[in-house]
Amino acid sequence: MTNTTFGIFAANIIVDDNNPYFSSDGKALYSKDGKILYRLFPRYIKEYAIKDGTEILEEKSFSGHNDLKRIEFPDGVREIKKLCFNLCTGIEELIIPNSVTEIGEMPFMDMRSLRSLHLPDSIKTLGFMLLRKLKLAELYIPASVEHISEYMAADYMDSIGKYTVSEENRFFRSENGVIYNKDMTVLVRVPRVVPSVFDVPESVRTIAENAFNGCEGLNKIVLHDGLEYIGKKAFSSCRLQDVTIPKSVKDIGENAFCPLRSITVYDTLKADTDFLFRPLVIHIHKEELIVRSAETGEIRHRIWLDLNTMETRDIFRSCFDKDWNFDYDRFDRFLPQIKNPIKMTLCAAYRLKNPPTPKPDAQRRFTDILQKNGKDIITRYIEARDFENFARIAEFVLMEDNITEIADYAAKKNAVEFTAFLLNFRNEHFSDLPDNIKLD
Repeated sequence: MTNTTFGIFAANIIVDDNNPYFSSDGKALYSKDGKILYRLFPRYIKEYAIKDGTEILEEKSFSGHNDLKRIEFPDGVREIKKLCFNLCTGIEELIIPNSVTEIGEMPFMDMRSLRSLHLPDSIKTLGFMLLRKLKLAELYIPASVEHISEYMAADYMDSIGKYTVSEENRFFRSENGVIYNKDMTVLVRVPRVVPSVFDVPESVRTIAENAFNGCEGLNKIVLHDGLEYIGKKAFSSCRLQDVTIPKSVKDIGENAFCPLRSITVYDTLKADTDFLFRPLVIHIHKEELIVRSAETGEIRHRIWLDLNTMETRDIFRSCFDKDWNFDYDRFDRFLPQIKNPIKMTLCAAYRLKNPPTPKPDAQRRFTDILQKNGKDIITRYIEARDFENFARIAEFVLMEDNITEIADYAAKKNAVEFTAFLLNFRNEHFSDLPDNIKLD
């Protein structure tokens, strides 16, 4: 039977003694033999003792009981199914009996008051979204655990202060709250709150999928030679500034870095370029890819990547080949097809200011784009007092023939922060221009 009673509450439930399929203790619906608990019904119940002989807690069987404070388990419960305790927001401690050997997906989701979760010594797998939307100071992983899903905890909605693995576990260990495999060649999962600078141990050869996902406080990651693989979404939702991928890395999973500020790779990397391209944009950042020669260390390519729309992602993706060469001529031909004027202006400015130099016809197109869009875009940010986005694009659109007019415009709008930026920019880059800006 699939549980279709989620969201249904009643003061009690009565099942006819002659019903061949179900039974009841007045509060919950069970199978006829009492081995399956389908649903607890009273909405305002504070505590409940599961009947002796129960073996399976069905999907969503306790879901939505936000007044429930305590659940008493009998010995013999062996399986807890998907979303079993979803939205049981009043429970602070949950002790799962050692008879349980199987726990389904997202069993404890949105248990907002839960502060202590005791996993059974019999459990072998920590499965998909086990910790979804949980905030725990610590999670103890028993000796019995043999497999940990890459999606046990997957994003910023989960917050585990630290992981502690039983010293008797044959497959995993913990160091400083981080889960590794037993010989520390695989970094499995870090707690959400990690130091702003994290030094991956030199023994690590693989950073598992989702290992650092959701660690928003992580600003720098130190990776050592010997590392060979970085898994899918390994650093998703981190705030990394500059990342250098060691020469030893052979492959990188899709969307391993999201968002991406600046990343350096070597031309021996065999990863598909998809690790650069994320499917969901959360923040707007200037992003840069530096490709170095593994043989000489010299920079082969320095590519500014605007990945914030599907349109621009597809253009950049199409310009890479399998050896990490970037076809600038192809990019230059496609750039005018970008419909978003801000994106097109940013790309045009970058191509004019960075090597290799575009061909003459491309230079003329990019100059026209800047003259057409640059001033309007930057003055729009001045009017909106959006200094953050203004500062991000200013270096790309400010030129000798428009800097004075834009600075004068900012001064007339009493945009002090913008005016100061523009004056400093002019003094640094166009010092020969006459100082005739009115600061009334």
